[in-house]
Amino acid sequence: MNTVRIAWALVVMTLCVSAPQTSQAVTFTWNFNVPGLVVASPHSYLDLFSTYVLTAYGYTTQFSSPTTANVGDVWFTGAVTGNALYGKTSSADETGLGLDGLNLDHEIESASFVQLDLSDLISNNFTGLILIVSSIQPGEGFYLWGSNTLGFPGVLLAQGRNPLTGGDVQSIPVPQFGQYTYIAVSATPIVSPHTSSDVLIRNGLTADQAEQPGPVDPRQCFLPVTLTQEGWATFCDPLNLIIKNGMLYNRFPIAFAGFSFFGKSAPNKLIVGGKYTITYTGTASSLQRLCLLFNQPCGNGAKLAHSLVSPWILTPADGGGCLAMETIVLLMNVAYNDMRLMPRTPGYDLECFTVAKGPFIGRTVAEVFNIANAVLAGDAPKKYGLPNYATLVGILRQINSNYEFVNYQTFFNRGYLIPNRPFGQPDPRHSVAVPMVCGP
Repeated sequence: MNTVRIAWALVVMTLCVSAPQTSQAVTFTWNFNVPGLVVASPHSYLDLFSTYVLTAYGYTTQFSSPTTANVGDVWFTGAVTGNALYGKTSSADETGLGLDGLNLDHEIESASFVQLDLSDLISNNFTGLILIVSSIQPGEGFYLWGSNTLGFPGVLLAQGRNPLTGGDVQSIPVPQFGQYTYIAVSATPIVSPHTSSDVLIRNGLTADQAEQPGPVDPRQCFLPVTLTQEGWATFCDPLNLIIKNGMLYNRFPIAFAGFSFFGKSAPNKLIVGGKYTITYTGTASSLQRLCLLFNQPCGNGAKLAHSLVSPWILTPADGGGCLAMETIVLLMNVAYNDMRLMPRTPGYDLECFTVAKGPFIGRTVAEVFNIANAVLAGDAPKKYGLPNYATLVGILRQINSNYEFVNYQTFFNRGYLIPNRPFGQPDPRHSVAVPMVCGP
């Protein structure tokens, strides 16, 4: 073992010794803009790991919510009528869940509310819930209600206003979580001189669940790593406090130094797609735009509509959506693993790991990536036995989050992948290519 290998092993050993054996809180995230546009009420939304459900109901009311209210007050709504939901995709602060037909913004007004059923979270021992309300323009506000009766908003739990108690986007730890089966969001009434009041339940609702990831020997080293979209966004920054110099600007040119795309050498490039492609290079400007992409909501999965070079956001007109995002994330996870550039462990041949459950059980990660890339290039999901793009996006997300890296002291194995070899010293590094193959 050379001096560099010995130094690396000592660093990893030091980090592994501090790894905890106690259970960790796992954070689950829900987005609400897929499906997009008009959505029949009720609709069930799965978290990004496709495990737990939040069911949303839309309603309009005979009477508006009160102009002023105190915690514990009850809203006397009069007659309540079901109303279609709306999955809205716009800027990051204008993407989430609203209501159809009430206004041009497709948002929640004062004589309406969106109610979320928390029963799946409560029955599965979740310990907290953070809701994000956005599109709160100056003079507007929102109410958060708690109830054990579907269709009845119940008692006031919290409220927010702009500019009195916050800005355009406000995060609310839901009070008395677990006491109420349902929570609801409504806008405060219009107050002169303002002419509108409407808000949105923003993407990014989170809840924590205590999870026992299994007994981990604190001396065990070389635990595998994958990064989610959110992880790549966090560790793009070279000034983050967990990964010195970040994961992107210095390591991308190494990870993709020997990259090839359908037999054509493409050093220092990342390319996905086929007829149309998305391309990033190792230049600072291109990587900056890739970091921006990781920070954006990605919209519905779809095939690419045209080729893109270093996009900082994917619009519906571009196609791709979350399918493109998760395909890019998986390619980066494989490339960084193959070139032994991951934190905690240099990396494994992730493309040789196999899927443990679901529609693609028994397939290698390489096979799943190639299918995702083919669908991005224009193949129909049904060609591979999948009902829609969303199912494929969910499979990719589960792969990318299976060994999610949060910090050096936290290890998750969510059981979606089966390694092709025991954990231990890394194999020789090698470059990744599209189509992807298992091993060098």
